[in-house]
Amino acid sequence: MTSLPQGPNRLRLHNRVRVLEMLLERGRVSRAEIAEHTGISKVTTTLIVNELVEEGLLHEVSKTAGIVGRPAGLVELRPAIGNVVGFDVQPQALGLIQGNLRGEILKEETFVLEGSITKAILRQLETLDSLKQVVVAVPAPVGEDGLPQPPNSVPEFDAEKVLAWGRRRGVEVVLENDVKLGAVAEHRAGAASQNDNFALLAERASGIGLGLLLGGQLYRGERGFGGEIALVRWPQGRKLTPLEELPPPQRETALAQLVSGLAVALDLSLLVVHQDSAGALSLDLNAALQELVPPNVQVVKSKLGERAPVLGAFLEATRLAQAQLLHCVTVSAPLALPKGRSTR
Repeated sequence: MTSLPQGPNRLRLHNRVRVLEMLLERGRVSRAEIAEHTGISKVTTTLIVNELVEEGLLHEVSKTAGIVGRPAGLVELRPAIGNVVGFDVQPQALGLIQGNLRGEILKEETFVLEGSITKAILRQLETLDSLKQVVVAVPAPVGEDGLPQPPNSVPEFDAEKVLAWGRRRGVEVVLENDVKLGAVAEHRAGAASQNDNFALLAERASGIGLGLLLGGQLYRGERGFGGEIALVRWPQGRKLTPLEELPPPQRETALAQLVSGLAVALDLSLLVVHQDSAGALSLDLNAALQELVPPNVQVVKSKLGERAPVLGAFLEATRLAQAQLLHCVTVSAPLALPKGRSTR
């Protein structure tokens, strides 16, 4: 629930938020349905809905004849208040999911990259209408400045150009680590649904990553490097070798030992594992982890696989856009409509 300011308008603002939350959850509804679902009086509901229509957040879409009484007018969020998009950047591919503020997916594609990653993202952004929020999943830790940090599997990606595009267009652009966003997706719609303390271990073409959710919150670490186990150096003979540079059999064994120890230390209840089949890995991490962790830790395969990061980016973009919308109605501030071709 969005925090509300104190004062005489608190109840009014609280009711505005409840009306919008219902519309975000259910989509197209009548004023009578809003009043019944929220417990707000019909008179107050009508006043709030009319306000939101005048402010450009809602619009009347149709009439529906009920069994008894007069036809009820239906209202919904105006499409022009904004769409969201999530990207997943990999060295050879770009994933995209676009949808509306309700979290409904309108478009999903994966492109094989034949040139610049940056140009490919900007080209896609230019084709999308009424954008409000963009989240880009990158195979790198994201620092306090919001930019990718080493180790970065796509150093050629010019994040500054994409952020600058967003500033010019009035579109918020956020970057986040791909496996962290994969963990968000697994929590919302995958193997970790309803589990608030788990880790996602993912081996992708771009490298190894760990996404942690603790107490239902994504753990980023003090500087954004939480889960960057690829930075660990492992004894190999008389020298220390970065984990990702180990030969495959030794790398998988080291990963299993590290992650099982982490699961015990953090008292996790679940480990979700995704291994990219293209990597031709020599060890089944699920089986290796299951042997090492105590019985109270469950080890399962990812339900989302390679789709998890792009879905997580889309879900995070939706969450951020919804939070901005609800914040605007709590302070009675006009919501800046995104620039784009759509005027619906």
